[in-house]
Amino acid sequence: MNSKVTDEEIRGRVFDIQRWSLQDGPGIRTTVFLKGCSLACEWCANPESWLGAPEMAYFTDKCIGAGRCAALCPFGAITMENDRPSTDWGVCRSKCYGKVDAPYPCTKKCYSQARRTIGQHMTAAEVMQEVLKDKGIYDESGGGMTVSGGEPLYQSVFLAELLRQAKGRGLHTAVETCGFASWKAYEQALEHTDLVFLDLKQFDSTRHKELTGQRNELIFANASRIADFMRRKGGRMITRLPVVPGRTDTLENVTAVAEFVRTLPGVETLELMAYHRLGRGKYKDIGKAYPLEDVAPPTKEEMRPLLDAVASRGLSGRW
Repeated sequence: MNSKVTDEEIRGRVFDIQRWSLQDGPGIRTTVFLKGCSLACEWCANPESWLGAPEMAYFTDKCIGAGRCAALCPFGAITMENDRPSTDWGVCRSKCYGKVDAPYPCTKKCYSQARRTIGQHMTAAEVMQEVLKDKGIYDESGGGMTVSGGEPLYQSVFLAELLRQAKGRGLHTAVETCGFASWKAYEQALEHTDLVFLDLKQFDSTRHKELTGQRNELIFANASRIADFMRRKGGRMITRLPVVPGRTDTLENVTAVAEFVRTLPGVETLELMAYHRLGRGKYKDIGKAYPLEDVAPPTKEEMRPLLDAVASRGLSGRW
């Protein structure tokens, strides 16, 4: 019997599919979020995307204290204290995540859905079934499918197959990436990609590692190669820089990144994305501490000189 996995059967780990997205490319889009990332940025709005394996989220405001989760956990990670469950997240990560088939036992019979497994295995064909529900809307608005994360290239084989199927159905495709992956992985994915959003966070490599866990030499090298690849194939690349107070918001950093971006062939945009706190509550839900609790979003007055620095180098600040 032939046990070879066909392209249509390649499975990836997906943690969300958002329809009617308006900020992830032209037109009205569906954004597919893949799990797994090689960076761990302090300001990340999707901390549930870091781990490649599915994981458990516990929404305390929904919990009714039934105790089913504690009874079903095979590792003793959940105990009842004063009629409320207490979670040892370290046990979850070391004994359950990626080692037990998802959905995880503690989430299967939670009456109130206070505990949920974040991330499910899907084939590219299954994802496309969801994406194609809005095919008419994409055609009308000039939209399509965007793949985000996490870092989509973390699952490069699945990403390439998903993009191939999307292009086969006539969809406009976009990928949001941090730039930290092998060039071979990028070549396979970019062949089926119309638009790339690339984050460039911190020009100084030592500081970049402090903030994200990785140095940035590979990212900046990939930026040049991606820009050239997309220009030659008639696609487009847009660069982005998250403006995070005390991390990436200095005029020196923004200027240095802008100077680099202006050297990239075919790239005319460096979008400055002001830090926000919208993902703050997610950290608690997955048993993590939010590292920027005391950091406030930048004001318009603080953003203005940074936008001016981008504009003075001939780059657009909006895509």
